[in-house]
Amino acid sequence: MLAACGQGGDFEQLAAAALENGRAVEAEQQGYIKFKDLLVNIAAEAARLEIGEVSRIFRQADGFLIFKVLDKQFVEDPQALKFAQDNIWKKQTAEAGQRIYHGHGRQACAV
Repeated sequence: MLAACGQGGDFEQLAAAALENGRAVEAEQQGYIKFKDLLVNIAAEAARLEIGEVSRIFRQADGFLIFKVLDKQFVEDPQALKFAQDNIWKKQTAEAGQRIYHGHGRQACAV
């Protein structure tokens, strides 16, 4: 299926044919999926793909997964925002502390 998509085949038609002949099972997914709800490697692939692109093949316990990115949407997630802000603040504070520490060390040696 992936090879046929890569050769210009229509993903929806190929998926429908795979479902019809029993070579695929349709996942019941409605709406948008948050990256945090995906496995890391699948989230990375989804982030990399543009709208309309088809993923590479992923092996799962019960078979394989191929998906097509239909749309992307920014989702407000207060918990994720707080986590990102806290981590950025900690990193910036640590870097500033290192610069101050090393800067004073050089000045003290130069005097």
